[in-house]
Amino acid sequence: MRQIHDPAQVRRAIEAYGLETLFSQDLAAMGELYQFEKKEYLMYQGAVAARLYLLLSGSVKVFQYTVSGKTHCQQYFNSLEILGETDALWGIPCVGNVVALTDCLCLGISLERYGAALRSDLTFVRHVAQVLAQRLASKSEHTLLEPLELRLAAFMLRVRRGDRFELSMQETAKMLDSSYRHLQRVIYAMCRMHLLAKTDYGYQILNVEALEALARGQWTLGKS
Repeated sequence: MRQIHDPAQVRRAIEAYGLETLFSQDLAAMGELYQFEKKEYLMYQGAVAARLYLLLSGSVKVFQYTVSGKTHCQQYFNSLEILGETDALWGIPCVGNVVALTDCLCLGISLERYGAALRSDLTFVRHVAQVLAQRLASKSEHTLLEPLELRLAAFMLRVRRGDRFELSMQETAKMLDSSYRHLQRVIYAMCRMHLLAKTDYGYQILNVEALEALARGQWTLGKS
């Protein structure tokens, strides 16, 4: 982790991403810029985080270690997400680890200095409530009773970066509670129907509209 000591750059980042609308206080006075390299941890399971982060660019993974020592992936986030709103903000030990999947730029806010101010900022608290509601709706939108192709399409649309889907198939299978072999069959069918194309980084999404229709159950891989 590297802090960028440049107040002017902090203000430019806040303006560029429109972050001032999320707070009723002077965010530039509270925020500090941090650069994380790929595979660096932003938060640790069981530890109280020192900062709340706004992910400006890059991707992170949230996961837990189970009592048996296995890992359980909970979520993937791309840019413009809040990290730590359910635990760090309230002084609660983190329920999961947050690790950078790519180089990440974050705006960090010290919770020792500004935690009380954030918790009493109604504009920010309302935004946190909206974020949590959207995440809950996204998670409950599809169930394990639905076909894997439908759940995979929705998952790809949620975590893609532009037209790129870069997560490994092993991790994707874990997130969707699917076997690796079943997932590979569905991916192959998507490529055959020209929804996806295999690339060096993962998969390119060729037809967003068809993928959205698939996620809504309005189209199936059995239809040409």
